[in-house]
Amino acid sequence: MRRMLALLICLAAAVEIHAVDPLTQANEAFRKAEYSKAAELFQVAAELEGRPEYRAEIWVKLAWTRFALQQRDKAETALLAALKDRPNLELSPDYYSDEFLALFSRLKAQAAGSGGASFRTVTPESLAALRSRADLAADPAGLDAILAELDALEPSMPQALLPQLLDLRATILERLGRSEQALEALGKAAALRVAQTAAGTPAIPLETIVEGRRLTAAGQPSDAAALMRGVLAALPSCGPALEVLGEAYLALARYEEAQAALRAAILADQRPDLFLSLGEVEIRRGNPAGAREAFRRAAELDAANERALAALGLLAAAGGDLSAARTALDAALAINAALFEAQVVRGQLALADGDAAAAVRALQRALQIRPDDGWARGWLGCAMLAQGDAAAAEELLRGTDPRMPTFTVFRSEALRRLGRSAEALALLTPLLPAKEAALVAARSSLDGNDPDAAARVLAPVLLRDPADGRVRYLQAAVLAASGDHAGALAELERAMSLPGCPPAASAAATNLRATLQAEALMQSAARPPRQPAHR
Repeated sequence: MRRMLALLICLAAAVEIHAVDPLTQANEAFRKAEYSKAAELFQVAAELEGRPEYRAEIWVKLAWTRFALQQRDKAETALLAALKDRPNLELSPDYYSDEFLALFSRLKAQAAGSGGASFRTVTPESLAALRSRADLAADPAGLDAILAELDALEPSMPQALLPQLLDLRATILERLGRSEQALEALGKAAALRVAQTAAGTPAIPLETIVEGRRLTAAGQPSDAAALMRGVLAALPSCGPALEVLGEAYLALARYEEAQAALRAAILADQRPDLFLSLGEVEIRRGNPAGAREAFRRAAELDAANERALAALGLLAAAGGDLSAARTALDAALAINAALFEAQVVRGQLALADGDAAAAVRALQRALQIRPDDGWARGWLGCAMLAQGDAAAAEELLRGTDPRMPTFTVFRSEALRRLGRSAEALALLTPLLPAKEAALVAARSSLDGNDPDAAARVLAPVLLRDPADGRVRYLQAAVLAASGDHAGALAELERAMSLPGCPPAASAAATNLRATLQAEALMQSAARPPRQPAHR
């Protein structure tokens, strides 16, 4: 019944989130010759497999992959793990190279040679004797010898004593400086203790899970991952351990392994927060479609989950679907107005819509959440400039990160409007010939009565983007400032037919036509009258 229930859960999750187990992913990666990725996934699959006979086959696949990557030491480690799970393992010569088979034969003989202890009867007294020997061991060689005995004893160890053996192994490994292996042993020991005391109920080593979370939060995700791998070696379907393992791998930027662990956790328990973590992993993997599906499932499971709605909105905004972004962000902020990133991006969207007042409101709310955040301050400065308050905009933008060109351009425009064109030009010079910087620089030069400088700044932009109405409009202003009113009018009429041309272009064209008519009248008035014909 339990196997049937597990199968139904797996099938349902596969339909719901298109999950692929890590072993299938690993086999696919190997077929594509993506050996590094395959090795990572075989490692995860082996750690998640609880049946020794099947796990041994996965260890062999991992060893063969490591062998292909010229990682002989890691291949040996994987083969030894396979032999530990299945001591009578045999490999077919049809599938592996002679060199790999020779390595396997040597390791198998080595394992058999050190396996005499496996026939000893293990008692609390014999285990205590080993512990005393370990306490007295003065060098690594002596400790390694005791470790080999423990490895040989483990298959015949009574289940009641196995946690004690693992505790001893952890102590020895820690003394040898192999901290991660020690933590794996401790995690497995804790899981076995819980499994023995909680027969018939779901076994969850809560204290160990809490410690794993603490280690990740404390910046020790490698230790957290090792501890959880130990738990999963004894309890391969422990959802909380899979969740913590996924979070630790995410912190380590091991995204393929994080994805595999979180998908396995979701198979056990489809919680919205697990889908949120999976969505974050998919973003890091560069898979926005997978992230969107994960966030959608989180919102589907909990329609009032503001984090899921905000994540959908932020993802839509990044993908250019501004309508969907507005809808999702508005829904998220209606539930929880303290979502900082959602408030900032909603302000950006309002600014793009031309609603400066709404942008200011959203960005002010964001700054109430994080008063010293430079990102929110910068965008509030942009919104204040759009609202016409150049002084407030310049003050807000003054302290922003100079590596963010958008904020530098907006601050330069604020300075220009405040009559400080020279300061604006000094800020913009390092950004030239970028278009937005060049447009503000050209206007600043015109304000400084230097149309020649404006023309030089604008020339490369005009060559790159001749169909931008803003660029043509400024070119007309440069020509007008240089005294070429006819050329300016022609340029302005061209600008008015292009996207982006400012609304003021129409009035400017009317003024230029009036100027040209006045010039024509003045020229005709300055011409002497024709002499009358002599009779």
